[in-house]
Amino acid sequence: MKIGDPVVTTTNIEGWTKPFVPQNTEGVVTEVDYRGLAVSFTLPGILGGTRQVTVVVSPDQVELLN
Repeated sequence: MKIGDPVVTTTNIEGWTKPFVPQNTEGVVTEVDYRGLAVSFTLPGILGGTRQVTVVVSPDQVELLN
């Protein structure tokens, strides 16, 4: 995968230091490095609206969107 690729999550992404991203959420790869892929997701906001989060994920947690 490379920067700019659209992806979709294959599992729920969560962790002590990561915001929760539900399965089947679409995002865009923003960085590729030794830690994995940084992916930007747009999620529903806590009090309405939307919020954007960037999460570092392993390549097996996302797949390319067709």
